[in-house]
Amino acid sequence: MKIVQMNTVCQRGSVGRILLDLYQLQETNGHTAFAVYGRESAPNQIKSFKMTSKSSFYAHVIGTFLTGRHGFMSNHATKRCIQYLDQIKPDLIHLHNLHGFYLNISLLFEYLEKEQIPIVYTLHDCWSFTGHCAFFDYIDCKKWKTQCEHCPIHRTNYPYALLKDASRVNYNQKAIAYKRNLKLTMVTPSKWLADKLSDSILKQYPVKVIHNGIDLVAFHPQKANLTIVKETMEKRGIDFQKKLVLGVANVWEQRKGLAYFVNLAKRLDDSYQVVLVGVSSKQKKFLAKEGSLRSLVPMERTQSLDELAFLYARSTVFLNPTLEDNFPTTNLEALACGTPVITFDTGGSKESLIKDSVPILCGRVIPPKDADALFLAVKELAEQSQEDLEVMRIACRNQAQKFDKKDCYQNYIELYEELIK
Repeated sequence: MKIVQMNTVCQRGSVGRILLDLYQLQETNGHTAFAVYGRESAPNQIKSFKMTSKSSFYAHVIGTFLTGRHGFMSNHATKRCIQYLDQIKPDLIHLHNLHGFYLNISLLFEYLEKEQIPIVYTLHDCWSFTGHCAFFDYIDCKKWKTQCEHCPIHRTNYPYALLKDASRVNYNQKAIAYKRNLKLTMVTPSKWLADKLSDSILKQYPVKVIHNGIDLVAFHPQKANLTIVKETMEKRGIDFQKKLVLGVANVWEQRKGLAYFVNLAKRLDDSYQVVLVGVSSKQKKFLAKEGSLRSLVPMERTQSLDELAFLYARSTVFLNPTLEDNFPTTNLEALACGTPVITFDTGGSKESLIKDSVPILCGRVIPPKDADALFLAVKELAEQSQEDLEVMRIACRNQAQKFDKKDCYQNYIELYEELIK
């Protein structure tokens, strides 16, 4: 079976890593794997096709800023992609993120209808069924259920339509694309997002929940013993004699809860240190100017899994005050390293911490936007006895076993084979 995966990028970020994990698993199961991606680069050893040039990418970015028509440009790049698909003649196409300044989804779905190729479409956010945004719960917007228009965040939130709100026409164009005669199966990593689809313009398609998985070898408590990484982190100002509160994000936008880390750092005493990974250079300068944040150590994004795993394993607690998220792999990575997770009861973030709808002994799920409850939860977990903390670390690792990527992603192989039959 020839399987093509499509995503914005091929090896960076959580979705890029998922694509590569699935690629390897497809090959292991005897299938022929291909990757189509929008920008940056791909590993040399895989069969891949890059859709866009720098000029095409920037044209889509500028076009989005000016017209708001994100996802409906890059005509030439999309036609090149279709020519590539025609050459390899895939038996199945697995779509991931279709946003990201590289694709015209109208052209793509027109082609997929014509060729009647089975499609698996994994949603890593909500962009596929809105007129603009990737997330909306945190601003309590429900327009996506009926008709997106007059978008309140089109200027301030990705994909940043700075001069024109095109949410109404985008929403309607997506609805037209999905009304085509498509062999489409939706996959969501969380039950929360699956429930959203039942009220969306994608509600006519079957939905399967397949959780994101992680590498339990790369993320493991033993990573706390990496001496070279420890020395590097100490040079960056991290004091491992203190109780570490860790936060990790690809981009620290408003939705990710940066403000709650700032609030927390001001309230914790000198026995604590707050470490933030993924901070931009601009945010780093802003945080450095805040005199009351001496206990906060901002770090820019790292592509080193060893560095990430070391920080998870060395931290006392992992904090994820996201205001809305799908099924964050950062929670899983922390659990796999034996570190308890504290998260708001928002989106699908809590789903890695519950069993039969009840929170289990590997962290805390607290009410959304409750800074006081967040502060108390950090204190409660960080200041428990060493014996209780060790029990919790074992529970975290046991919970992480449920999200071994080999087991989670095998569900995709079974789905591919079922659809081809």
